[in-house]
Amino acid sequence: MEINNHFENLNYNETYGFEGEISIDFFEKSINVDLIVNTEEEEIADIQFETYERFKEKWPELQKAVIEKILKYYNEEEKGSYGPDNKEEFNKWWPEINTTEELLEQIEFDGIIIPDAFVMEDAIGGRCLYLLFNKKWGNDIEDNGIGVQILNEEINQIGYKDIAF
Repeated sequence: MEINNHFENLNYNETYGFEGEISIDFFEKSINVDLIVNTEEEEIADIQFETYERFKEKWPELQKAVIEKILKYYNEEEKGSYGPDNKEEFNKWWPEINTTEELLEQIEFDGIIIPDAFVMEDAIGGRCLYLLFNKKWGNDIEDNGIGVQILNEEINQIGYKDIAF
């Protein structure tokens, strides 16, 4: 099954729901990111459509706030929280990142996940999606980059990617 309306070209997969790739503007560059709409049905719920549409409307101004929050998260929570004892090696793991430009060199926008409708309605209490980013610091060999939860078009939480799962 393929859906071409609101979600461009997504295909149904019994494991995740609908998945595919979308094109999105990210700091004046058009990039492709993965999009997953979790559902156990072969149908996307109205709240999932609405979540995506409202996100797209707010994205031009929201992306700057997302980058600022990731920058703050990196410097105040993640930087230096683990790593090697050797000072030189430690400094390679944790580069100085103080500006948006420096941060944009260290991350890659990887994907968007829209949770199941029942999760949004029952557990989260609103329109929710997750932005996933790969990162270059911290010797991230497990690919547990950064996840940003967007709730009702506002940044609600930042952590590792697994906040989306």
